[in-house]
Amino acid sequence: MAFLFNKKRTPPELVKSCLKYLGFVQSGQANEGDMKKKATQKLTDNCSQIKWLLMGDTETEAKQEIQNKMAEAIFDSQLLVSFVQNLHFFEFEARKDVSSIFATLCRNYPEQTTSYVTLHRDIIDLLVNGYVESTIALTCGGMLRELIRHEDVCKLILAPPNLNQASNTTQPQVTPHLERFFGFVQLPVFDIASDAFSTLKLLLTKHKKYCAKFLEQNFTEFFTKYTQLLLLSDSYVTKRLGLKLLAELLLTRENFVIMMKFIEITDYLKITMSLLRGTTKTIQIEAFHVFKIFVANPRKSDPIKSILYRNRPKLIEFLNGFQKDRNDEQFHEEKSILLATLVNLEPPPGVEP
Repeated sequence: MAFLFNKKRTPPELVKSCLKYLGFVQSGQANEGDMKKKATQKLTDNCSQIKWLLMGDTETEAKQEIQNKMAEAIFDSQLLVSFVQNLHFFEFEARKDVSSIFATLCRNYPEQTTSYVTLHRDIIDLLVNGYVESTIALTCGGMLRELIRHEDVCKLILAPPNLNQASNTTQPQVTPHLERFFGFVQLPVFDIASDAFSTLKLLLTKHKKYCAKFLEQNFTEFFTKYTQLLLLSDSYVTKRLGLKLLAELLLTRENFVIMMKFIEITDYLKITMSLLRGTTKTIQIEAFHVFKIFVANPRKSDPIKSILYRNRPKLIEFLNGFQKDRNDEQFHEEKSILLATLVNLEPPPGVEP
């Protein structure tokens, strides 16, 4: 790495140089010929030096004073915004360096990062939009997850769009960024769809108390979209991951109120029972982990109890043979409990025993 630093430049000089060549990119001046090659090389060199000043390398540790000066120079500029705006322009190694710079700032300077993103909220929009461009999708996903680790940034991502100040409308809604992720997890490129699901999961599980409040306030809108776009998706992967995340959400202690509301809705029980009879064992087992919550609930509503009671013979027969060869002691214990619960289920009022 030492050959890069024959001419030592201060952190502000590095930031200024980066912005200069990124300006060429944005203006179109670096689209052709030698200027494009020069801009690309300069950006690659600058990013490498910035990364080194923030992180050091395998042979040299970065000094705290230099790290702080480099971070301060970045936060005092438009550099992070410009980095994200022009990710598609960077060569592969430079893009990795940008991602490393971003992650280091998020982890080592959380308050400054949160303040910066709050002031430059278009960074969130740019990173979310990055999922539609295959060359930068995974980089944008990784950078988004670094941001989501900060609760205040997570709130910004989940925040509803700005409402007209003259309007008194405060109706809950699935926020635009969240709804876009419901689409991203169904993208045809497996790696991108899986990465998008990792981001969606972190968004809904990292800050449990806040996410529980968000889900409670937006319950109907969120779970309507969730079931329609994920659980009823034609994509096997989307359906499987959607069921897995749903079970995790419902069984999270902070989401107890959400769980109780969810398992009182007959449509959700019907969807779960349908998925329980899915064509693949993986879908079936993920649906089982949701279904068991309905059955195990000691305070079932009469509509839920009525569906279970009317289908009791078929459910008992199905569960008796359900994945008998599965090597999972906990699963078989849970299945036994469900069977016993169904066998002893009393008919609700109005249903003939």
